[in-house]
Amino acid sequence: MKRNKIVYIGIIDDGLGKIVGGFATANKRNVDEYKRRQFDVTCIAYPILKNKNLLGFISYLFNWFRFFFKLIKTASSTPKNTIVHFTPLYKYFIYIEYFIIKILTINKLRILLDIRAGSFINYVENGSSFYFSTLKNVINKADLITVEGEIYLSYIEKKFDYKNAMFYYPNYVLDKEIVTKKIIKDLNTIRILYFGRINYEKGIETIQEVHRLLLEKNINVETTVIGSFENEELENEFLSNNNLSSFKFLPPLNKKEINKIMKESIFFIFPTKHKGEGHSNALTEAMAYGLIPIVTDNGFNKQIVKDSGLILNKEATPDEYVDEILRILNIQEINRLSKSAIDNIKSRFSQEQVVNNFFQKLNEKWEA
Repeated sequence: MKRNKIVYIGIIDDGLGKIVGGFATANKRNVDEYKRRQFDVTCIAYPILKNKNLLGFISYLFNWFRFFFKLIKTASSTPKNTIVHFTPLYKYFIYIEYFIIKILTINKLRILLDIRAGSFINYVENGSSFYFSTLKNVINKADLITVEGEIYLSYIEKKFDYKNAMFYYPNYVLDKEIVTKKIIKDLNTIRILYFGRINYEKGIETIQEVHRLLLEKNINVETTVIGSFENEELENEFLSNNNLSSFKFLPPLNKKEINKIMKESIFFIFPTKHKGEGHSNALTEAMAYGLIPIVTDNGFNKQIVKDSGLILNKEATPDEYVDEILRILNIQEINRLSKSAIDNIKSRFSQEQVVNNFFQKLNEKWEA
């Protein structure tokens, strides 16, 4: 590709560890990958509301003015046909994003619209007609669309009568974070892991109840939950009432520390009921370490896991989780599923596979 300039717009990690979530994680990896391939990247980061008080809201509003000033300045001074990698938040942000798209198209920049997370269809189907028309205008201004979930390909094409190029661009796992193989030698202790945001929608109650039921069945089980609680009230509730043996909460850890725990774990449990669930980075990262996923059929979980783990109905009870775990609890089946999880990531969600395909598609679209 002869063009080597990228303008990147969206929620972007500030490098201080204060921004979390799938959007920031995916965007950081994309920016890093562009830079690794010698692209000149200019980032225009969305403002973040950090304090929900009067001063915080005033600062947030001021930062949006700064955002648009930088956007207009960058768009007007950037060579025509420069590629803009834009990761919108849609929802109520779509009305702001409409003006972002206007500024980009007026300045004749090429727009790659990166549709992420699992809430897109829900917003479209439950939004007003005005919301839909605004979103359709944004969608059809894009020269190229990438989507985090395969289901979006046909949906966007039909729903918005979209005619330009579009392809599947899932979250991926860094090649160095995929283990060559994992051999589980015994099942004397069943180690279960979850890492990510801790709240009711992500299934923290189910995780605890599964652990309790396994103990009742005399299964030697250890469960580790890593992450930040959604709020202080939830944190106090669960930490003060956690009287289960071998069930522990850990604060957010760096990837190296999580890798150590994954190395010893057998299952990654993800009983999410979150309405906006998309492609969980934690899910693919855990599978890359040979953990067997136990997930709900929610978001993009089913298309990610396929036959590499256990997929339960979103309304499944903790007893059903336990029954499914016990059903496969023999060393041969556990190792087969662990290997299948690793192979799944290598073939479909590795950095090499996903990123190479992304840049190949980019070349096909905009080779000069």
